Amino acid sequence: MPAENHTTLTPDTPVRYLKGVGPKTAERFEKLGIVTLADLLCHYPRRYIDFTKPYSIAEAPTDVECVVRAEVFAKPAGRILPGGRRMERITAGDDVSSLEITWFNNPYATQKLELGQEYYFEGIVTGGMLRRQMVNPQVRTAAQITAAPFEAVYPQTEGLSSTVIAKCIRQLLPHAELLPDPLPEEMLKKYRLLSKADAVRAIHCPATEEEAFAARRRLIYEELLVLQLGIGRMKNRGSASTGAPMQRLDPAPFWASLPFSPTGAQRRAVDEILTDLSGSTSMNRLLQGDVGSGKTLVAAAAIWACIRSGYQAALLAPTEPLAEQHYRGLAPLLEQLGLRCALLTGSTPAKTKRSVTAQLASGGDSDQHSQKKGGDDGSEVFEVRAYRDGDPLQRVHWKLTAKTGEMLVREFSLPKREVLLLQVDLYHPPQEKWDHCKLERLLEQTADFCWRLLAAEQEYEVFWQEQEQLCRMQISKAPELWVFLKRLCFTATKEELEQKGKQSQKQAAGKNKYPAEDLLEKGRGSGVTEPVAGGQLWKIDAEGTVRQVRGNEERAGAGTAG
Repeated sequence: MPAENHTTLTPDTPVRYLKGVGPKTAERFEKLGIVTLADLLCHYPRRYIDFTKPYSIAEAPTDVECVVRAEVFAKPAGRILPGGRRMERITAGDDVSSLEITWFNNPYATQKLELGQEYYFEGIVTGGMLRRQMVNPQVRTAAQITAAPFEAVYPQTEGLSSTVIAKCIRQLLPHAELLPDPLPEEMLKKYRLLSKADAVRAIHCPATEEEAFAARRRLIYEELLVLQLGIGRMKNRGSASTGAPMQRLDPAPFWASLPFSPTGAQRRAVDEILTDLSGSTSMNRLLQGDVGSGKTLVAAAAIWACIRSGYQAALLAPTEPLAEQHYRGLAPLLEQLGLRCALLTGSTPAKTKRSVTAQLASGGDSDQHSQKKGGDDGSEVFEVRAYRDGDPLQRVHWKLTAKTGEMLVREFSLPKREVLLLQVDLYHPPQEKWDHCKLERLLEQTADFCWRLLAAEQEYEVFWQEQEQLCRMQISKAPELWVFLKRLCFTATKEELEQKGKQSQKQAAGKNKYPAEDLLEKGRGSGVTEPVAGGQLWKIDAEGTVRQVRGNEERAGAGTAG
């Protein structure tokens, strides 16, 4: 793609196709965040050298950059210094003072200068009143200053000077219309703003101070407008329906756990926050109070409410000492309420970070990760793939993107989930008469409990016994649940139950273990979730009682999840 063929230029054209920019220069531009022609045009100067206000030699300030106007008096021959360096020197002056100007390793600097001609020298003046010096200055003629009175100075990097950057930008200025203008024509007229192309040209090569000011005004207005529109979109997202619906909780259990009585202001603030959390829109609230007024306790109450509603919560602090202080104060309070707390800072060891992030991703149940399925855990990279619209920028693999020239993003491993097994025990003593009301209650409680698991987005497996066969079925969505319940109703007849009762009684003799528990201990689970140690086993017996027989803790209840 030749740069001279301007019809091929677009804002997204890589900067390496610009005339005079090779691969090495393109790499240096990339260090400045300049990859495309649009990036280069939007690389604005950090300051200007004003050649329209020169100093006389006597009035020039020392040890600061300034412009001095002087006439060339003498051009002595250059000489070679020890070490091989070549020094070129001239003497310039005005009606009052003289200035000794020196260049190193630049033999062409003095060749362009003519005796008796006046020039403008930009650099740092050193020395005293009797002998003033300047080393390696920039030189301009009066004609050059008339054409370009201001010289832009750009942010630069090693191997890429401001002069080179300015040369490349001036090459692009005739094509500033490549940049789209986000402001409509009506707005430009209303606020007397330059167009985007005119503003870009003026910011790089202003003819007057007023033109530079007008360009800055236009670009600043655009930047602030985009910022305000972005903030407005964030606010609109905040007013949309919340993705974390919560029930209105009574804070009494939280207050009762405190060793002191909260203030009235704390109670009012917590009540308002809990009302916001249970609303249909996302909460956007500022809590303000004096030092020591108890703001952290209010935040702890909000954290407690979030976790009681089945979510996770994070308390952010601007500094590590403050984060550690909050952790030491809140961890004992929240842990006595059964909440797990962890501290994650910039200085947290990498191993601990991986463990904490893994537990956060898995709900705190496991720090193991799947090697077969991608997820949202940042502790382990699952694969690298091409960028797709909507991918978060935090996932972009910038190093590989820079090397390959293709936008690549990282996929992370999916934490392994805890296995949940549910056994429906159809055991019925053969000597007892079967009560069909019990059957109805069993089926009702089974359906209720299974539906609650689905509503909590918990994949699980059910086990039941048909004659001598232990049947198992994975439940991850409602149609699978209906198939299971239909099959259970079909097989739960009086004769089959009596037969199953005899077999179950025989199987249980001398062994206090359930068949599903055997499978759990062997580490076998469903094809979707990968079982880990600590899986839960729940049982629904013929009486319709739901109880947890293995897991984090023993639980029991009639038709409840504990």
